[in-house]
Amino acid sequence: MEGLGIRPHIFVVAMVGDVFKELGMLDKYEKLHMKYPPTSWECRFIKGKRVRIQVQSLLNRVNNYKERDENIEIRTRY
Repeated sequence: MEGLGIRPHIFVVAMVGDVFKELGMLDKYEKLHMKYPPTSWECRFIKGKRVRIQVQSLLNRVNNYKERDENIEIRTRY
């Protein structure tokens, strides 16, 4: 990614970081978050105009999705 000059999206960094945590590679997890810290602003297009939006709510959405997935109970019919 560095060769192309592209930074990964926050969701990709969070997913890879979670995998490192599950595998017990906390040193790589910390290096990943040091190299790609979460951004505070994001550019979006609203009605054809470019608008900067703070990403704080997006970071909370990632945690909400993870909590919601963990709380799902699978029910089977008998």
